[in-house]
Amino acid sequence: MPFKNIVKALLEVKHTVIDKLSIEDNSLVIDVHPTESFRHRCGLCGHRGTFYDYGNGKGPRLWRCTDFEGHKVFLRYSTYRVYCPHCKAVHTCKVPWVAHGSRFTHKFEEVTTWFALQMNKSATSSYMRIAWRRVDEIASRVKDSIASTAGDPLDGLVNIVMK
Repeated sequence: MPFKNIVKALLEVKHTVIDKLSIEDNSLVIDVHPTESFRHRCGLCGHRGTFYDYGNGKGPRLWRCTDFEGHKVFLRYSTYRVYCPHCKAVHTCKVPWVAHGSRFTHKFEEVTTWFALQMNKSATSSYMRIAWRRVDEIASRVKDSIASTAGDPLDGLVNIVMK
């Protein structure tokens, strides 16, 4: 298995191509880009759009991944904006490793939420090396994601019989 595939498996990212790995300021920075089938997607609805512009031009963004051997890990990619014919608006492109508007990968958010369920926010934020306010944001985003994919747990319920 090629090295980049091993890194991709460890990060648990899909629809992602790894371009380069580097060590910067004692952190592992991984340059990535979405696969061709995932490009030009609307960040809100996920429909395919057309390239619009590079937005604010601040350069590449960094997204925090779970730590590796005590080092922070970041994914780096230069995002752009797309015009979405479905939303009839311009939005930042969707990237497969994060929820829209988040600075943390899906895996990082899952791990953080699991820790938040096991211990208090202060301990979770200390272990994950993030601000405690981010713990609430992350847990809320994961809860909403689970609710949107799982649907209503009472869907299909006809009646409840009491004995």
